[in-house]
Amino acid sequence: MAISIQTFLCCFNIYEGSWICGLCSLLLGAARVYLQWFNLEFRHRMTVNTRHHLQIKFNTLQLITVLQISAAAVSIAVSLLMLLGLFKRRRWLLCPWLVWVLIEELFFYKFHHLFCCF
Repeated sequence: MAISIQTFLCCFNIYEGSWICGLCSLLLGAARVYLQWFNLEFRHRMTVNTRHHLQIKFNTLQLITVLQISAAAVSIAVSLLMLLGLFKRRRWLLCPWLVWVLIEELFFYKFHHLFCCF
């Protein structure tokens, strides 16, 4: 006897909940790209004297920001794939989103706590 899940967050069906997850992931990815780009541009305006007072090297901060922008861009891409899969009713297009969310949860947030929390 198989039990199937029919609701998402107790009020939506799985299909509608998947649309909500895809749209929220897309918006969060876009916000992350914008905010990291803003952070990158802000650091370019720092004076040399201010850069010397940073706790870690300026180039290391720039590299971390570029990596975070890249991760957010991948998030946007897999969210678009998920939305395309929902639109065309192709379930296999949801798999990249699931894998990416798992990778982000397991790795990127762990590294964030190691390197970015001083």
